[in-house]
Amino acid sequence: MMSKLPIYEQVAEKIKLDIVKGKLNPGDQLLSVRAMAVEEGVNPNTIAKSYQLLEREGVIVAMPNKGNFVSEDVNKLNQVQKQDMLDELTKMVKDIMKLGVSKDELVEVIRGVVNDA
Repeated sequence: MMSKLPIYEQVAEKIKLDIVKGKLNPGDQLLSVRAMAVEEGVNPNTIAKSYQLLEREGVIVAMPNKGNFVSEDVNKLNQVQKQDMLDELTKMVKDIMKLGVSKDELVEVIRGVVNDA
């Protein structure tokens, strides 16, 4: 994982991406903290911090003595998906503008896409 984000945030983003892509579905159980730490090659405390972040965001639910599960709250998951897509779009727009595409050209393309939708 090459990123400026702390590792625990990178792991949380990876889990959110797995949810968005349908690799993880509402109600699915996540790996235990230890198993995820081994899979990701990081300290278990890092995974615990990732899971805590996801729980605060409402993306996962921690069930004592049972584990961590993807939230059944479809609205919350849709919100996560929407934000991830907007973040991706923002990055893409910045990259396109670095290539010399003007704001007017970009707006024209976006209007065309929106009007065709």
